[in-house]
Amino acid sequence: MREDRFLVRVDEVGAGMTVNLRDIGTGELSLERLETEKLNDISVEVVLKTTATGITANFAVTFEAAYDCVRCLEPFVRKTVSELLLVYTEGRDPLWRQDRAKLEVQDTERISYTGPYLDLKPGIREAIILAMPIAAVCAGDCPGLCPVCGRKKGSSNCQCRSSAGGIFSPNRIGARKRQAGS
Repeated sequence: MREDRFLVRVDEVGAGMTVNLRDIGTGELSLERLETEKLNDISVEVVLKTTATGITANFAVTFEAAYDCVRCLEPFVRKTVSELLLVYTEGRDPLWRQDRAKLEVQDTERISYTGPYLDLKPGIREAIILAMPIAAVCAGDCPGLCPVCGRKKGSSNCQCRSSAGGIFSPNRIGARKRQAGS
């Protein structure tokens, strides 16, 4: 293959072509700034087909990422499969010099290319970024932290009653205001 493994020759696509890439590093995709402690085991399968509107690319990106749960603050690792459909169209992007452009839905699914190669990096990077959670939760039923003791609710270390209001209960806030006023 070529020196850059993310480049695919346009004339090789034809009626169909599958590209499999394994062991992709975050540095190769410029993903070092993502808010995850660890992003690894990135692999991708891209099915390319020439159509009347351009070259369609079906991305199936698999990766593993480490997060901190926003409820209980515990670290956890999750394996994710993200799928994305993009259409590569030949020529320059007609909106590339405009500061503000009115985009239609189909405009967000297109990537323009010039020359004999397609670059798969933008599609892979976009599939990963779109699959990253805004607020990562270790489990759907994660109870979070106890508002009284600050430990994980339901753990053996937390013996607090669930009815206790914690530091943000109206009674404690009122008591703190009275103490501050005295």
